[in-house]
Amino acid sequence: MKTNRDLNDILTDNLIHYRKEKGLTQIQLAEELNYSDKSISKWERGEGLPDVLVLKQLATFYGIEVDDFFKEEKKKIVSPYTKRRDHIFIGLLSIGVTWIVTTLVFFLIQTFTSWDYSWLIFIYGIMATCIVSVTFACIFWSRIWFLITVSCLVWSTVLSLHLSLLLLTSLKDVVFIYFIGIACQISAVVWYLYLIYLKDKK
Repeated sequence: MKTNRDLNDILTDNLIHYRKEKGLTQIQLAEELNYSDKSISKWERGEGLPDVLVLKQLATFYGIEVDDFFKEEKKKIVSPYTKRRDHIFIGLLSIGVTWIVTTLVFFLIQTFTSWDYSWLIFIYGIMATCIVSVTFACIFWSRIWFLITVSCLVWSTVLSLHLSLLLLTSLKDVVFIYFIGIACQISAVVWYLYLIYLKDKK
């Protein structure tokens, strides 16, 4: 009959095994579970154990049963989630499509119009790329990538507005746009820090 100590050792061993079987670091797993990597490290050292709800979440993530965490026989993960590199590939493919469309629009404008500022389309293309990147960061990527992509979106939007107002209108004083950009950037950083705070509380 196994003692509590034996079961704890088996549990910690399996926590490490299934994480590595999934090909994740402690930080990556923490992001998937919305926990801190300190918690993951503590569980794997046996200094603290995840509760039943966390074990259920982990079992679902790995495609195993909760009981499998307490068995010495290791189980093969049979239903892995989409791998991170697939997410990156899909994101890059979407960005590539965005630039194909941007280039096509540019050549159509160049061919059928005499608009002097058709190069602005590529500036708008940068903003469109940032929108696509933010979308993928929200769905697949980590919080730091969300902050980076949102920051790029903020300043590409500011640049697009600046050039558009400067070239297409009679408005010449557009410094106020940068104050709006700074406010949006600060908001993005505060939101990121708030998410980190919520994760550390767990």
